[in-house]
Amino acid sequence: MQYIKIKRYVDILISFTFLIFLSPLMFLIYFLIIFFDRVNPLFFQDRSGYEKRLIKIIKFKTMQNDKVTFLGGILRKYKLDELPQLINILKGDLSLIGPRPLLPSYNGKYNEFQNLRFNVMPGLTGLSQVKLNNTNKWKEKFTYDVFYSKKISLKLDIYIFYLTVLLFINIVFRKKTIIEDHTLF
Repeated sequence: MQYIKIKRYVDILISFTFLIFLSPLMFLIYFLIIFFDRVNPLFFQDRSGYEKRLIKIIKFKTMQNDKVTFLGGILRKYKLDELPQLINILKGDLSLIGPRPLLPSYNGKYNEFQNLRFNVMPGLTGLSQVKLNNTNKWKEKFTYDVFYSKKISLKLDIYIFYLTVLLFINIVFRKKTIIEDHTLF
């Protein structure tokens, strides 16, 4: 488990680097949301983190009056609404890679096997996100999450990061659409 100690330092280094590199884009998005949607550009939501501890993730606001805004649709399509979660990584609430944190209202619904996903830090991207990105097959998603929690390693993280980059390239350049399905498992 030496890697888990090193992983935190890698998370800090990568998220800090991304924040510096992406800060002009993030400021642009921030001000575009203010200008076009006339709302607070940041959205905070409670999620279950490591060992089901409550965390607040930060996202760019994409909805107004229970509808996705035009700008919000673009941000969601390219996953740009997730960029503020780099701050969550710096704070230690998230890791760059790990199971995605879900709503606390789901906590009582996990079985013993599924609860193993909470043995590692949740992440901005994860194995189930890159393998099952257009499905609501929760049982399979949790299987990937638990696999990750049991096999966490530098090699696995590099593989997931590589698949995440490929997925992002497919979204941006090949116009692949990711369907987000938030139906309860």
